[in-house]
Amino acid sequence: DKWHAAHTPLMILVLFGIARAYAAVNGYVFQGIGQPILDFKSALLRLAILAPLIVPFIYFAGLAGAAVAVTIGIYIQWIFGTLRLRAILDISLRSVGAEIIGPLWKAATMGICVATMDSWLSPTNLITVFGLVLVGAGIYAIQNIKQIKGLLSLKLL
Repeated sequence: DKWHAAHTPLMILVLFGIARAYAAVNGYVFQGIGQPILDFKSALLRLAILAPLIVPFIYFAGLAGAAVAVTIGIYIQWIFGTLRLRAILDISLRSVGAEIIGPLWKAATMGICVATMDSWLSPTNLITVFGLVLVGAGIYAIQNIKQIKGLLSLKLL
């Protein structure tokens, strides 16, 4: 029962994690093209969005409100960064979308499966939460088996 209060915020933070992964890539590209200031500006934009939202969202929705506020901020940062990179690198929005649709589809599939399992199990303790994490990791591994086999064939370890 002590983990029950974290359930909804964690589900919201899954969406945060998706955008965070893409926003992080944008930051690495900004660094790589010699424009680290754009990474800094996008982080400032996220702060400018988050700062006025965090207190009222927490007041009205508690921990889930905080999760929503940070998720809004990261999505705005990701969109800003992607649009800036698109303009700097002179690539079409269609080509950007073509590159991210596969990973987004895999993440959405995994999320739907985990959410379905979540509704069936109603996790109320750490063991069932851990089980959901394992289900998500397993689904993601199955979806990326080709890439995993490729990495294993490199024998880096």
